Amino acid sequence: MNELKEYLKENKYIIVLAVVTIIIGLLHFLVNDVTSKTWLKESLSNLFITILGIWITVLCIDQIIKKKEQREKKRLLNIAYLEISRAINFFLWNLDRIYKVSSKGMPVFKETYYEMYNTDHFKEAFLNCDFNGIADYQNCSWGHYINWKTTEFISTIDNIVSKYSFILDTDSLSHLEMLQGSTW
Repeated sequence: MNELKEYLKENKYIIVLAVVTIIIGLLHFLVNDVTSKTWLKESLSNLFITILGIWITVLCIDQIIKKKEQREKKRLLNIAYLEISRAINFFLWNLDRIYKVSSKGMPVFKETYYEMYNTDHFKEAFLNCDFNGIADYQNCSWGHYINWKTTEFISTIDNIVSKYSFILDTDSLSHLEMLQGSTW
C-alpha cells in the first residue's frame, strides 16, 4: 500500500488521468440512459474507451521502464562492489606478501585478513618488518615498494569512485573517500 502511495506521489499524471477517465465514464453512462443513439453518446463512448486504453498502456510502459532501470542499477552496483572487492583484496594480498618476505624474524600468520590486519597484530607485524631492506624482485626498498603499492591502491579507489559514484550508497562512498584521504 505504501508503494502505491509513493508511486502515485511520484506520478501525479496518473491521478489526473484517472479523474478525467472517471468523469468521462460517468458522463457516458448518464448520457447512455437519457438518450439513445446520438452523436454525443457515441463520441463519449469512444473517448472513454480510448482514454482507458491510453491510461492502461502508459501504466504498463511505465512499469516496464522502472523494472528495467532497477535491473540496470542492480547490475552496475554489483559491478562496482566487485571492483572495490578486487582492489581491496589485491592490496591486502600485497601487504601479506610484503609481510612474509620482509619480516626480520619468522612472521606470524592469521587465518583471515581481519585477524591479520586488526590493529594490534598489524602494528606488531609492521614493527617486525625490515622496510630498509631491498625488495627481491623490485629495485627499491620495501618501504618504497609499499608506498608505491599504496599509491597504486588509492589511485584505483579514485577511479572506482569517479566511475561509480552515481550508483554507490552514501556509506560506501564515505568509506572509500576515507581510504582516498588517509595518510597510511
